[in-house]
Amino acid sequence: AMVICGNYKIKAEAITFDDVIPYDSNNLYSENNLVLQRYRQMIVGKKSFWDVVYRPFLQRELKREEVAAIIKMGLKEAGTYRRLMELFNAGRTEQDYKRFMKALTRHGINPHFKGTKSP
Repeated sequence: AMVICGNYKIKAEAITFDDVIPYDSNNLYSENNLVLQRYRQMIVGKKSFWDVVYRPFLQRELKREEVAAIIKMGLKEAGTYRRLMELFNAGRTEQDYKRFMKALTRHGINPHFKGTKSP
């Protein structure tokens, strides 16, 4: 906050909460939502992306935009797709990386376009 406001007195308007996601039962990130539950299964439960997200997506238990939201959450933490794979327990080899990226591309999953195919 001090860096943003540029002086020693921090004013309320200098503090922003751009990354805070408000609770909303219709929000993809809400506490009881499937997106957050799946994300936690991979991060906390150390389960694989392939079992927790990809297989259910293929079985139509998850929507494209939900998968995109999970990936977007992971990218915020991991920073790159390669680190994301480790975070999501999706493998570590070059072959794993190619499989992961091919799966996202094949199904038009792009976290920057809210789960829809890019224009």
